Amino acid sequence: TFGALTYTKAGNYVYEVSENPEVPAGYKADTTKHTVTVEVVDDNGELKATVKYAEADKEGIVFENKYAPENAEAYITATKTVNGEAAKGSQFKFKLTPQTEGDPNEAQEVSNVDGNITFDALTYSAAGTYVYEVSENPDVPTGYKADTTKHTVTVEVKDNNGKLEATVKYAEADKKGIVFANEYAPEKAEAQITATKTVN
Repeated sequence: TFGALTYTKAGNYVYEVSENPEVPAGYKADTTKHTVTVEVVDDNGELKATVKYAEADKEGIVFENKYAPENAEAYITATKTVNGEAAKGSQFKFKLTPQTEGDPNEAQEVSNVDGNITFDALTYSAAGTYVYEVSENPDVPTGYKADTTKHTVTVEVKDNNGKLEATVKYAEADKKGIVFANEYAPEKAEAQITATKTVN
């Protein structure tokens, strides 16, 4: 509600009503500009004012704002070992599967880069708690034994004054980081040595 407008003579007075674009973080301002006319007439020595809104505002001026906090990103990582040492190459695959209904992120499968496993960025547009399962694809190269452990990771997203902030939380067993430990034990090979015997 604006303060009272005062008139000392008859006439038509036109005003523009708009929203200050400097809105709180996370909000999108309504940039619509509304026109309002005040008709002032002299009724036998008494001024009378009538406010007239535009046709589009005949039921009253409404400013509609949208709240859309700045998105947040989170990264889930893990490490890969073979016989206790950091893996070499990129021959193993790992899956990240969302477990929370309504999670905007899709399942992923990535390969290790030596001993490091990094999934693509997870993006969030709403606060909430999102749970993921991280596992190794059991189809490993011949001679290797897959790590069948399934790890649970939680991402907590909070709204901090119009900006979303994501925090990755690993399970207690993984507080030092997820590790997929593989064993390399190639199948045994057999060889048979033969000889012949001659007598003069």
